[in-house]
This record gives sequence, C-alpha cells and structure tokens, in this order.
Amino acid sequence: MTKVKICGLKRKEDIEFANILLPEYAGFVFAASPRQVSAEQAAKLRAELDLRVRTVGVFVKEDINFIKRLAAERIINVVQLHGDESQEYCRELRRKINLPVIKVLRVRNIESFESTIDYECDYQLLDTYTKTAYGGSGQRFDLEI
Repeated sequence: MTKVKICGLKRKEDIEFANILLPEYAGFVFAASPRQVSAEQAAKLRAELDLRVRTVGVFVKEDINFIKRLAAERIINVVQLHGDESQEYCRELRRKINLPVIKVLRVRNIESFESTIDYECDYQLLDTYTKTAYGGSGQRFDLEI
C-alpha cells in the first residue's frame, strides 16, 4: 500500500493543510535547507499536528544526541537519514533510539545500490544523486538502473 509523506513543513499553514489531508507522514527538515526548522519550531508545529500523522525528522550527518533528544521529546516518530551516514553511524543510532529508521540511497548508477545493502535500517528510500544537494532536487533518476 502506498503511503504519503508531506515534507518540509515549517509554517502554521502547512500544519493546517496536513491536518485536512491527514497523510501518513509529515516531515520536518533539520538539515541545511530553505525548509529547515529548529527543534523549538518543530515542537510547536508538532503540538498543532493531528496525532494520527507520524512525524519524520530529516537529517544529514546530524549529531546522534540531537536526534535522540527529538525522539525523547516525541517531536519525531521516524528518522530519515539523507546524508552519507556510515553503517556504524546507523548501528550507533539504533542503539540509542527505538524509532524506525529510513536510510536514503542517493542513486547515481548501478553501483549505488551496493553501498547500503548491509545498513541497519527499517526502510530504504531511493533519491536522485546530485552534486550540490542531498535531496529535494525534483529530478528523477534513471529507472532502468
């Protein structure tokens, strides 16, 4: 079954719209981005978001203790790692939190798939590789790969 995530919520209007649509997931971007939010902003937005919507924290090479704090404060329900986090980073994160982890695979070529085979994560998300950003480019990778 397809599930929907609306990502990059950072305004009260975004939360109001999500509360009408009730997607399965709503994403708060904590990585450097025009859609980046602070922990404090995300906490306020989460308080207004319908509890039926699970929140995803989107991170790029973030300090694990920051992610642990967001999880403990119930600001996020799922972790999405969108950077070049190592297998050891993922193992360490899973030792410190008890939330589902999505590891993003930045697809450049067929060899891209070999890099995350052994990752300790619950889901893998395929995204297009770009030199200038870790995601959100709006470009599709070659589906023939």
